[in-house]
Amino acid sequence: MTTKIALENSLQLIEKRISVGRGFPIVGPTGEGKSNLINGTAEDGVLDKLEYRIGNGMASQVTTNIHPTSADCLPNGHVLIKGVFSQEAMNTDSNRRFIIDVVFSAGESTYKQYKSGKCDNEKLQETYQQEVAAIAKNRIDGDSNKSFGHKIKLLTNECKKETATKITNSIIEAIGLIEAVQIIDLLEVMHSQNKSSQKVRRYSKQAIADKLDSEWRNVSELYLKCCNDLFLELKNHVIGIVHQSNVYEETEDCIYILMNTETPESQVKMFLNSSDKSFEFLFDRLDVYFRIYDELEKVFGLNALRPTYGDLQFRIEDTMGLFHDEETIEEAVERVKDIIKASKSSVLVFMLSAQETANTQKALIVLKKIKESVSKDIHIIVMMPKVDEFLATSGNSAQGIRRHIKKVDTESLIKKVEERVQYIKNEYDKVEVTGRAPKLESVIPYGIYSNGLSSEIISLIEDKYNMTNALKAF
Repeated sequence: MTTKIALENSLQLIEKRISVGRGFPIVGPTGEGKSNLINGTAEDGVLDKLEYRIGNGMASQVTTNIHPTSADCLPNGHVLIKGVFSQEAMNTDSNRRFIIDVVFSAGESTYKQYKSGKCDNEKLQETYQQEVAAIAKNRIDGDSNKSFGHKIKLLTNECKKETATKITNSIIEAIGLIEAVQIIDLLEVMHSQNKSSQKVRRYSKQAIADKLDSEWRNVSELYLKCCNDLFLELKNHVIGIVHQSNVYEETEDCIYILMNTETPESQVKMFLNSSDKSFEFLFDRLDVYFRIYDELEKVFGLNALRPTYGDLQFRIEDTMGLFHDEETIEEAVERVKDIIKASKSSVLVFMLSAQETANTQKALIVLKKIKESVSKDIHIIVMMPKVDEFLATSGNSAQGIRRHIKKVDTESLIKKVEERVQYIKNEYDKVEVTGRAPKLESVIPYGIYSNGLSSEIISLIEDKYNMTNALKAF
């Protein structure tokens, strides 16, 4: 059974040996397999917990540092999580979009009633405030992303309905302070200048955002207070849940939890999942420690990852997926540059799927722009997942190389993978730069096998393009 002593021992070893380890940021589009790759470094005993980290395309909102450790640093089958609480957790763009959306939607509804004669000047403010209340509550009830509304709903779902209602009413009161006539005037201008309802929506929301930073700053300040109140309620709730187990340590700004196979699934998902039940947004950073897969430890033990104590000293920095939440190529480039600068690492791991998609095409552009704009001697390792999907859809049939299709020459499959690898290298080499620039060290293909694949593909994945081999090459 996990004990407090086990946690204290693990913390002492990890602080001494792992905290100074080298970091390798891993970036790539949402859903390209970053978490899946990282999980592949773990011993079998913790995989059932780490599997919750795979969000099936749900983008994690917080950078997670993954620390594969030596066997003596943690008990068998355990995961140690360190969560560093964020004081700015609620002051985010996604939270801000909630208030902008409610102001716009309530204003637009009031505007239509005003123009149709259903409400006059005397009823204008009352109508607007009624619309604010209805729309805000509707947004909270139906919100499934990580905006402010979703976080209030989390509190309601955790049997704190009275507190959630109080915060909701405070938000409604704050937004209702805006004078309806100002919203009507703003929308009048937007409708007169734009024929497209899409443009009216976009330009109106931008104008609302500008006013929240100037004329309506009192509304913004009240809203931010509500955000902070919600943060404290959610933080206290998380601590209360963790306190039900005796395997934790708590400081002023962070919490340590040692989990094992007996830890309830709901508690694991609070930290290791990006679903709508996750509380990860409360943290600036999560550090996840687990024992490394023994075969990989033997490989890594031969290189410079063991410089000081003879124990593993490295971490993988798992980041939010590229192009999440309508992120543009230019925004993605800037974010990757920030990641490179913040990590101070000489290595960047870049996920670029073998299976070409719209996101893969955009990611390749980002990779090339990084070469153009980063004047630094860093080494880029491209991990190329989904070789199985790539080969399964590379046949002459629209169904790809499946079991019912005639036998395929293994050499031709290998050639297809090598051609894809070379294509990525060629595209990167096309970018001409003078002076220092990131160097593409290697492109490492790998995949998984599943039902429906031909025996040739399954054999290739098992023998050549498996994840263990990919990690060894890394």
